[in-house]
Amino acid sequence: MPGHKLHPSYGNLSFDDDTCFLCGRSDEKLTLEHVFPKWLLRYFNLYNSKLTLLNRTLLPYRLLTIPCCPECNGKHLSALEDRVRNAVVEDKKLDSLTDLDLYLWLGKIFFGILRKEIILKFNRSDPDSDPIFTKELLQSYENLHRFLQIIRGKYEIRDNGPFSVLRANLTKINDNRHFDFYDDFVSFVAGMRLDNQGVIVAFQDIGLSSDTYGKYLCEVGSRRLHPLQFEEVYAKVSYQLSLMEFTPSFITSTHVEGKEVGVINTIVPLSLSSPLPMSPWDQGEFAKRFYHHANRWMKMPIPFESFYHPPDLVRTWMTDENGNLLLLTEEEWNQPPNNAVN
Repeated sequence: MPGHKLHPSYGNLSFDDDTCFLCGRSDEKLTLEHVFPKWLLRYFNLYNSKLTLLNRTLLPYRLLTIPCCPECNGKHLSALEDRVRNAVVEDKKLDSLTDLDLYLWLGKIFFGILRKEIILKFNRSDPDSDPIFTKELLQSYENLHRFLQIIRGKYEIRDNGPFSVLRANLTKINDNRHFDFYDDFVSFVAGMRLDNQGVIVAFQDIGLSSDTYGKYLCEVGSRRLHPLQFEEVYAKVSYQLSLMEFTPSFITSTHVEGKEVGVINTIVPLSLSSPLPMSPWDQGEFAKRFYHHANRWMKMPIPFESFYHPPDLVRTWMTDENGNLLLLTEEEWNQPPNNAVN
């Protein structure tokens, strides 16, 4: 829980350039950890591609690095990266990875981007301008940083964990877009498309996304979605999480079996059991969030006025006009249907 002090070996949340982003220790031999690993940059040819930062400027993926000690970089993170690389490059599917692997891997990327943005200036032409992201804001992600210590073997999660992991098989698209990444630091969620695989991680929703849009993906099963459908699921998950009116809490205790390992237990007060307190869903607000995702896949841009019809109609590609799963062949997707639902 925020403010709870543990033994330093569990990991310190430090923002200095001479401290490891993961364990927080100072080390004269600090290395630079690529937030998006080098194997990923090579495999998807991302070295010259750019990530859009919170201030809407662009930064090449290859320059997105953060300080990391040799032990965390060469041992703990390397073991995680090897598992993910083998799943993506060798197996070409994510089935060999656990939900915890995907949570930790995307969590490291999500946190790493924010960690980088506290040293980048909001106005990069003005060296005296404020950083893109503040240390005070990053402090609010203390729980995620603490849970990332699982990578170092310093924590275990009891029960189902604080997160949701959603997976999808995707249709291959015959263009150069084999990789996508999107995140929302307010909703605390990230999504990634890796060729014909998609994954969404909600980092602190205590399973809400699994219990809602995870059911849609379970119904789809092993069948393939168009990337546009996957981005619609991401947009729905992201917007839903922005409506949460409570903050999950966690208890961290020291392992009692002689090992120096913290045990994470998710606490859900009985008053929050079901249904969880949420702000009302606003179709207009959701449409704004989903609109830019949908237009990325259109041959011709859709005017917002035909995308959203107040008060409740928003185009969807998840289901057909009868509410049934919309599952088409690659050829049929050449002309994506334009549907609207209440």
